[in-house]
Amino acid sequence: MLQLLTSTQAGCRRSFLRRLLHRLATLAVLAGAALVAQVICTATAYAESSQSPNIIFIMADDLGYGDVG
Repeated sequence: MLQLLTSTQAGCRRSFLRRLLHRLATLAVLAGAALVAQVICTATAYAESSQSPNIIFIMADDLGYGDVG
């Protein structure tokens, strides 16, 4: 990688930097989209959770007195 950065040809060095900036920009856009999706999903889950009761239904098969502990 150091050889790529210290290359004497300006064209090679520019294309490497351009690819690097393109990858960083793509990563930033994807991270922003993931953050927005997380905020939207969290807001909907919070709004829905206030309307429904908290009920947990557990079913077990072949459960004896020695299995619960």
